[in-house]
Amino acid sequence: MKVIKNCVFSLLLAFSLVGCNAETDERTSLELPAFELIHNGQFIEQGGNTSKSIQILETRQQYEATLAKYSSDGAIERTLEGKVVLLLDMGKRHHSGYGILLTRVFTENGQSILEIQTELQGEGCAYATVETNPYVFYLLDAANDYLVRETSVTKTCD
Repeated sequence: MKVIKNCVFSLLLAFSLVGCNAETDERTSLELPAFELIHNGQFIEQGGNTSKSIQILETRQQYEATLAKYSSDGAIERTLEGKVVLLLDMGKRHHSGYGILLTRVFTENGQSILEIQTELQGEGCAYATVETNPYVFYLLDAANDYLVRETSVTKTCD
């Protein structure tokens, strides 16, 4: 009987500290679980260039077919159930020194937000004169819809 009383007391204490029907403020930002970089590159191995784009690949078939256009890397082996693959493609650039990355995934007012950062060439920096096509593939939790916020950062060279 003493054990049961201790268990009940522990549960009551836990609910009083955490609450059982806590209301959430929809204006708050909630960080979603981390995303994972799974592929990246500066050149499309099969040749050619693309235009700047963002793609959500919802099936393994879409992911594998798209990856094959960019790289000879093998697809990740684990299941994609409950996940999507995000492709960020910066498009054709006439010099090296450009980049694109996902910096944050969170929800705000019920919307899933993807924060993307593009890295641009800075004045006075030395870059190779070669056409590039920076891209990255990320694995992240699936959501119904995504909004994208993009910022640009210019490299500084001294």
